Amino acid sequence: MGADLGGIKANRGTEGPAASRETPEGFAGGIQSDGSHLEVISGKSDAARNIWLRLAWLPVPLLAGAIIALWAADLRTAYESPDLEIVLNFVFSVLVSLFIVVLISRSFLA
Repeated sequence: MGADLGGIKANRGTEGPAASRETPEGFAGGIQSDGSHLEVISGKSDAARNIWLRLAWLPVPLLAGAIIALWAADLRTAYESPDLEIVLNFVFSVLVSLFIVVLISRSFLA
């Protein structure tokens, strides 16, 4: 009764809309997806996606390690760099604002 259309299973019954009632909750109209359509959209295979999912947790232990190392170093001085302040102010004020302006203008033109 169901046809497999590239990862999407669709019911093709002659009984009408009532035939698609056997689908699990959350799926409408008898269409079920196993997630392989994301591969077509993103162009990534399951192996590449698994690597990125594993690497997504990498910043958590790295930042925790940096916090522990800085806490163990027991630094009591404040360091202020005027050059670093100018660069970070430029990045977080101007470049982020320009990126937001580009997004807004693209959505307006669309």
